Amino acid sequence: MVRVRGYFIYIIIVFLMLGGSFLNFQKAFAAGEYMSWGIGAMGLDKAISAIEQKGDAEHLLVAVIDTGVNEAVFHEYFPDRNLTGYCIATCESGMVDNQGQGTHIISTIAEGTSDNVDLLMIRVTDLGTFTVTDLINAINYAVSQGADVINISAGNIFDFDDETYNEEYDMTWGEIYRLVWEIEKEVIDEAVDAGAIIVGSIGDNDNDNIRYPASYERVIGVGATNEDLSLTNFSNFNEFVDYVAPGARIEGLNARYGAEGQEMTILNQGTSMAAAHVTAAVADILSFNKDLSFEQVVELLNSKAIDLGETGKDDYFGNGFIDFSEAEFCVGGVECDEYGVFALIPDEPDDEQEIPVPDTAGDDETIGAPNTGALTKQGVSSATATLLTGWPVYILVGVGLWWARKSSR
Repeated sequence: MVRVRGYFIYIIIVFLMLGGSFLNFQKAFAAGEYMSWGIGAMGLDKAISAIEQKGDAEHLLVAVIDTGVNEAVFHEYFPDRNLTGYCIATCESGMVDNQGQGTHIISTIAEGTSDNVDLLMIRVTDLGTFTVTDLINAINYAVSQGADVINISAGNIFDFDDETYNEEYDMTWGEIYRLVWEIEKEVIDEAVDAGAIIVGSIGDNDNDNIRYPASYERVIGVGATNEDLSLTNFSNFNEFVDYVAPGARIEGLNARYGAEGQEMTILNQGTSMAAAHVTAAVADILSFNKDLSFEQVVELLNSKAIDLGETGKDDYFGNGFIDFSEAEFCVGGVECDEYGVFALIPDEPDDEQEIPVPDTAGDDETIGAPNTGALTKQGVSSATATLLTGWPVYILVGVGLWWARKSSR
């Protein structure tokens, strides 16, 4: 009986020691239900759960202006999602995605949103390039269909200083670029005024080139991060970066699926993939209130953005990494914010007594965390604190193991 009791206690102690690792494994396994690691990293899975719990989520339309979509693989993976398509130019082959980007991006948006979101693929290219006219026509079509969010993972760089003379238009190329910029901006503004939130990729050249439409004032420009939330080695950087999102090693649907030897999913990377994640985040917010303005959506995104890099907005990370993981949404009878999206967290009492911090640093030292320069999500440090304060527990566990072995002899 003593031997049995000793082994029983031994098993309990081992379980307590490994329980945390077991739970972490379970969490990692659960995250595997999504193709993109970004769904969990941004807390889009939590937003989806809240939307489904809400039950009467707003019906939305997200338009994706891109290279087309493999409708067969999309419907096989997302059988319950409503997907429609429209061709702007070069559409002899219908919605076939010869480039692969459109299929990959729209699958991420579908994965990061609930079934209340319908998807519209507007195909503007067959070979990966398209004209500004095609882009403008695509934006206008999206607005005509009532799009609530428009994803544009492409763009142009305008050299306003180009003094080369163009005889056909009787002006310099710089003047032509300025004219095109103004026309495109007017279309963007009209779309936003009509109620569409536009999200664009900031570019993949690892430089400070300014690309439009992502860099227009009323477009959300998105850069890309790695899984550790460091900036990727391809993401552009400039004053028009608004946010960063997962953009490296993103798994999504493969446009070539169906051909011999092709898998259903494929890895891809780029600020285009990052923009798709932010498009999903915007749609999740609008699922609670589709009447929000561009400025109000930005305000809500800022409230859930983790500041990375330099303190405050910077050219590399913008306002930070959008993360709904710790957010409490407006469901379950809670008091809600003025926009009806997030739960209202009451202010702490003004008369709360501040706990003094003892001065143990000495004359030549200051109390505070070292500046490691690491780019991590807020809250990661709590895991370190738990580890350090857990040493007494490990000592007790060690004594318990010794006692269990002794009892079993």
